[in-house]
Amino acid sequence: MKRTLLILTLLCLLQVTCACTVRLSITERATLFFSPACRNCTAKLYLLPKNVTGQQLVENLSYQVDTPLCTARIAKDSYGNLFLLLHCYNTFESEVTINFVVRRFCSLPPAPTNVSKKENLEYYTGNPAFAQPHYMLSLSASSSNLLEAMIQYLTYISQRFVYVPSNSLQNPLQTLYSLQGNCADLAWLLAAIFRNLGIPAKVAEGLLLNASSGKLHAWVEAWIENSWYPIDLLTKQYGCVDPRHIYFAELPRPLPVAQVNGSKLAGFGLQVKYSWLGSPPQEPEKLHVKLSVQPNITIINIKLYIINQLVLPVDCTVRLFLGKQELLEKQIFVPAARSVQLFFPLDRRYIKPGNYTLVAKAVFEPLNIWEEAVAALIIASQPNISVQEGSYSVRGSILHLWLTVENAGKGAAKNLTVQLLLPRASGFACVHCTEKIKYLAPGKKAVLHFVLRSYLPLLPSKMFWKIRVAYYSVDGTPYSQQYNLLVLYAASPGQKLLFIIIGIIIIVVIVWAITRFRSVV
Repeated sequence: MKRTLLILTLLCLLQVTCACTVRLSITERATLFFSPACRNCTAKLYLLPKNVTGQQLVENLSYQVDTPLCTARIAKDSYGNLFLLLHCYNTFESEVTINFVVRRFCSLPPAPTNVSKKENLEYYTGNPAFAQPHYMLSLSASSSNLLEAMIQYLTYISQRFVYVPSNSLQNPLQTLYSLQGNCADLAWLLAAIFRNLGIPAKVAEGLLLNASSGKLHAWVEAWIENSWYPIDLLTKQYGCVDPRHIYFAELPRPLPVAQVNGSKLAGFGLQVKYSWLGSPPQEPEKLHVKLSVQPNITIINIKLYIINQLVLPVDCTVRLFLGKQELLEKQIFVPAARSVQLFFPLDRRYIKPGNYTLVAKAVFEPLNIWEEAVAALIIASQPNISVQEGSYSVRGSILHLWLTVENAGKGAAKNLTVQLLLPRASGFACVHCTEKIKYLAPGKKAVLHFVLRSYLPLLPSKMFWKIRVAYYSVDGTPYSQQYNLLVLYAASPGQKLLFIIIGIIIIVVIVWAITRFRSVV
């Protein structure tokens, strides 16, 4: 368990590297609707912040009841949670405004708490949910240790759970079978799973603040090495949660935010406004690795391994840069204590050599040069138009094509032969389609000139040509590779008009032939 504590603490420090503390001023306006009318009834509202050791400190708290014939006072339950006890007389609705200031500790791991007695932890143990067999229940039986079982459970749920907003609460077993629900459904499911593994667990309820307001939210907390460690799968935060999580209550069993005795709660509304007192927390700083790469003639094939050395699964965002231009962004799920292998084929039409930044912890293998690739050549019916990786000109029925070859490897290439292969239905014939270079040093480039003849009217089309590359290394080892060249032909306005005229003539001839045939018959 010491390893578990160390990993969770490290993960917290990596994900949340903000200022030491932040302060927030929050205003809540809650509205309760009763049916039938509330006549001498009471209501409990779990909308008050609480002090959480190492996480949250309440500096100021006040409330105001905005409905006549209603009074309120602050009370505390047996678990140390504050709630607002509301008394109402002969009313269909009640409004209350709550103002408070909290200080959130956003870069500290959870501190050891005083919940160390066995009788106190018994509130957060037991297995109230799993009463029927399910695939998930067999995971712990097949696992060699507690840590492996915990990893398997969280990986299984993270990959499959679908968030569905609702105001009702499911049984954890229902959530387990459907793998969908709201934040509270997910939190209580995880709490039941942890308890099933023998780990004390509880659910924290509170607010999750967004850009302008906030909403009710719930997440689970697990007891590890004499500390409560929060886990929020929906926001992908493990070990500690950011200061936008505001604690209201920590519960061993489900309790609604609003409870009414003496009437029925027909509706509940909550409006949240907040402001930062001082500087807001900075965005989490993530690990990144910078590596200099040299792309080959048309493509980069990067074999990438993302290694997750944590006890919990994570979602990584992989962003790849060359120079200042972002080439791709990909979301990838990495199971706990596992690695994921990725391949990135990148078209070089709009890129150039440079550095790229990877937002993840990764181990790289050497780049593969001269692998199969797809480049693109866009042919237009205008002369002297340049494209990346080559240029061309069309004069009459002759196409002059220039391609640039770069030796991106560490060794020299000898007797380099580049041959352009055309399909039969391409509309072009080779005049000069083979270029030879005796020696190409590392890092050097050579310009190849190909000449083709157009023997058919070119319609707008998409076709594949092939480029065959063969060369020898310094030690005499032969290499050969073939590339696909995607060719897109766009007709000029004059050609389009010509195609239309030819089409009309063909249609007229066909109609005339059919009419003549019928008259003869």
